Amino acid sequence: MFVKAELYAQPERYIVKPAPFSSRIYDEFSPAFYKGGIVFCSNQSDNSIVSYNDKQNRLFKIFFAAKKDSTGWKLPKILAKEITTGFNDGPVTFNENGNIMYYSRNNSFKNLLRNISDTANKLGIYSAELIDGIWTNIKPF
Repeated sequence: MFVKAELYAQPERYIVKPAPFSSRIYDEFSPAFYKGGIVFCSNQSDNSIVSYNDKQNRLFKIFFAAKKDSTGWKLPKILAKEITTGFNDGPVTFNENGNIMYYSRNNSFKNLLRNISDTANKLGIYSAELIDGIWTNIKPF
């Protein structure tokens, strides 16, 4: 007995290129569309007063770049200070309504002097809920 199967390739073609707000200096990855803009991870400076950097400046934060108009973008900024720690934050994804966020971050972030390369300080998956414009109810997944 033979089964006929028709396989189709993706008919559309896409060109991937850096976004206008991308940097040649920093690492940027894991983009997700969110509220008319793009959320992504980057190790660019977030202008925090308190933060920890390892020797290779690899600490990642969650940034948001809003669409300015049909062709332009605003400068990226930290998505939300409520979910930002002094260690690694991100990548991130959202539920369909955009009011629940799932993201990765270091499990231990209260001790700012802790070495982030310490294997005891592992990453975890967390969720947060957007209530009245503030990310709250932050919990481990």
